[in-house]
Amino acid sequence: MLIAGLCAASAFGCATTGTSSSTPTENQRVLVSDETHHTILTSADPTGAEAVIAAPMDKVWEALLAAYKDIGIQVLSINRPTGELGNRNFRMPSRISGQPRSRYFNCGMDALVGPQANAYPIDASMLTVIKADTTGTTHMETRLTGSARKIGVNADPLYCSTTGALEAVLADAVRKHLTP
Repeated sequence: MLIAGLCAASAFGCATTGTSSSTPTENQRVLVSDETHHTILTSADPTGAEAVIAAPMDKVWEALLAAYKDIGIQVLSINRPTGELGNRNFRMPSRISGQPRSRYFNCGMDALVGPQANAYPIDASMLTVIKADTTGTTHMETRLTGSARKIGVNADPLYCSTTGALEAVLADAVRKHLTP
């Protein structure tokens, strides 16, 4: 019963539930664990999604700018000395690369509307940091976060976890721009 109450009260929705035998996989972390050994897991990775790009940092920077444009996210935050760019506050489009928001975010399920990521607007932040190593390879880390809010309802936001798919789309777009 406690888990059901936690699910109802949780802004995360219940992505996965189980007993103490449920061990988080490599890309999961424990959100809630109660005294009866029930756990709620999330696939959100607070460190972000990493990609290794076999190209110099300057070329990756230009390709990354073009990749953000390709996926429809306007770059408003640029800090070239730290290698960071992205957008800290944007309204997630209803579709990116032909896929609905639920492909990229898990905001929980609603019995009436289905995936809440598709049903409600999502305010998001997507930032990428790139760093070169001594071999000339560039390492790219992208963090995507977001929250949805039910329209016309005075309710707390629904915090959404990333599925990792949009970060992969961005990395693929960068590689595409680097291919001659």
